[in-house]
Amino acid sequence: MLLGLMTQPGIEPGRTPRSGVWPAAATWIAKVVATRGVFLWPIVAALGLWLVGSLVYGSVEREVERLVERHLRSLLDAKSGAVDFWYDRRLQAVSALGTSEAVQAAAAALGPEVDEAVRVAALRELRETLGPYVQAQGLQDALIVTPQLRVASAVDDRLNGALLEDDEAVAAVRRALESGAPAPSAPHRTQLAFADGGRRRTGLPVILLAAPVTDDDGAPLGAVLTVHKLRVLDSLLQRTRNGGGPGRTYALDARATLATGDRFDEPMRALGLIADEPEASAALTLEARDPGVDLTLGRRPAQRRAELPLTRAAAGLVEGKDGVDLAGYRDLRGVKVVGAWTWLADKRIGLVTEVDVADAYAPVAILRDVLTGLLALLGLSAVLIFAFTLLVRRTVRRAGQYTILEQLGQGAMGTVYRARHALLRRPTAVKVLELRHLSRDGLQRFEREAQTTSRLCHPNTITVYDYGRTADGGFYYAMELLEGVTLEDLVARNGPLPPARVVHVLLQVSGALAEAHLAGLIHRDVKPANIMLTNRGGTFDFVKVLDFGLVTRGADDAKVTKTNQLMGTPLYMAPEALDSFERLDARADVHAVGAVGYFLVTGRPPYPGETVPEVIGRILRGALERPSARLGRSVPPALEELLVRCLSRRAADRPADGQALLIELERVRAEVGAWTQAEARAWWAERSPDGGPPPASPSAPTVVLPRTDAVLAPPPPAQPADPPAPPSDSRTVTATSVLPRPAAADEAG
Repeated sequence: MLLGLMTQPGIEPGRTPRSGVWPAAATWIAKVVATRGVFLWPIVAALGLWLVGSLVYGSVEREVERLVERHLRSLLDAKSGAVDFWYDRRLQAVSALGTSEAVQAAAAALGPEVDEAVRVAALRELRETLGPYVQAQGLQDALIVTPQLRVASAVDDRLNGALLEDDEAVAAVRRALESGAPAPSAPHRTQLAFADGGRRRTGLPVILLAAPVTDDDGAPLGAVLTVHKLRVLDSLLQRTRNGGGPGRTYALDARATLATGDRFDEPMRALGLIADEPEASAALTLEARDPGVDLTLGRRPAQRRAELPLTRAAAGLVEGKDGVDLAGYRDLRGVKVVGAWTWLADKRIGLVTEVDVADAYAPVAILRDVLTGLLALLGLSAVLIFAFTLLVRRTVRRAGQYTILEQLGQGAMGTVYRARHALLRRPTAVKVLELRHLSRDGLQRFEREAQTTSRLCHPNTITVYDYGRTADGGFYYAMELLEGVTLEDLVARNGPLPPARVVHVLLQVSGALAEAHLAGLIHRDVKPANIMLTNRGGTFDFVKVLDFGLVTRGADDAKVTKTNQLMGTPLYMAPEALDSFERLDARADVHAVGAVGYFLVTGRPPYPGETVPEVIGRILRGALERPSARLGRSVPPALEELLVRCLSRRAADRPADGQALLIELERVRAEVGAWTQAEARAWWAERSPDGGPPPASPSAPTVVLPRTDAVLAPPPPAQPADPPAPPSDSRTVTATSVLPRPAAADEAG
């Protein structure tokens, strides 16, 4: 509106406006903006937002619905991928048990014509072999079952020789024997008596996995049956992250009965859906039925529960159909939800992901409320902003020996400033932890970031100068202020890099990580945004590895970063970082370096996706597209094979650490050729008037600000005619601090 007034016909630069109301109004507004801009702009912004918001309200509502559907489907894909991964791994494990000598001997010893002494010896060996395995894997038991359905237990002698009287177990054993392959049972309450809480009882909720046992000639001897507690499925669905959004996922069996229960027991008990007794559980007892009223408000249905209809999702799963409902339906609590569901036929379970309607469509309600009160709110804010601006301009802040010059970026834990040493006058970047963030965990993480980085002396690692307290009690540390461009911005502006240059960059990154790995440290957040190219002492394409805020040494450091969240950036995380069964080591960083190399060669991350759950699902399901196939042209074989090895799902297939990767990269350099300083100088000379790397944006040295929703907004870089536009989905927020560049560099970067 203001722009329209100031650019209408009759108001041109250097000319007197025509007479009339609108030209006079435009002239008055222009004068006010020029003299009182700080005070007026919030009011102008409020009017603009109100007008635009009124026009786009309907569009926003439709867009939110589309995003809700994408969130539901992505979250459901990630959960089902995690379940598939768990089943595949466990079925492989039980299949391997079927080939062990102790299991074969125990199966043979249960035959009708075996000497008693031989049977006793075989069962003793079975107990000694499988007993520790059962305990280590957290199993309820491991059983050997003969074709006549006689049982031998790895932990409970009272089951030895008993008849297998569990219908689901019998069905799983027969499927395994008939197919010659491992087979799962449906979740059920077992008819076998197992030890639980110091006593033996039937009815425990379990999942059974069966695999055939054969002799050396391939003749069937029986089956091995591992008994898994049902709570492992509940734990698996909780452990897979939601990508920062709302939602809950649970499992149902073919009768629409909850196949996950531990986390629902207390809420269901409070709503009166299960008995108020210690042993009462929702698992495999509570059906997903629509009560017709909101039970959380204290209301009660008019019908008996058995007469109530199934929920929308449960009814779809009983029919074996996948689906999604965005209009909203009542869940088993009677709360209105939107949901998506899928039936996993081979697992004999269905997964349901639901989000409360109030949470799913909260942005629409928020937008309506914001538009209503925005004008008055920003009008008042104009006065406060004006007063605060005057106060800030008259205030000089110091952090130890450093004079704060300007703020460069702000995140969840702290603020990054451009500063100058009081005596040396050296330009410096200072990160300050604000007083409101001085929790024990936050302070430990902040101190560790400063202390860890300061101990590293490799030339390709960012240098920390100082660490201390500000006058108002906050903590800060000072580091070098870099002039350069991150790999993320470099590829966004210029596309994939030549193979020789990729090897040149990765060699320096591996050198910095090799020092950290030698000290027992894992970076855990290697990504293009944390790697900067600079002109260092006349050396072009000099790499700086930034951001050791998520570094860990072992158990002690793990306590500091254990916040029940994925720590790092999913696009570049190793598969084991998404699976708590394995512990991270230096090979997780090697995987990240391989992902960075893949990004530099192709211009795309190895596992692209629009949402975090979608990326996690792709990583867990596998199938990496080779760089040459993604790029559409050949890549030097030695470089491609090394990148594929680094990105292997099995950590054992990757180079052991940064030093091992460095050695392999040196071999690759011999094939692809070296990236020379002459080539680097010529490359930058074509794109920057001063012949050096231009900064991507005026901000600050790369520093992790650990919060998923804190976003710094430097001016966007100019895009080339056909940019590769690699997606970026950071679980940690990064601010890149650089020195100002010449204006012409904007066109060259």
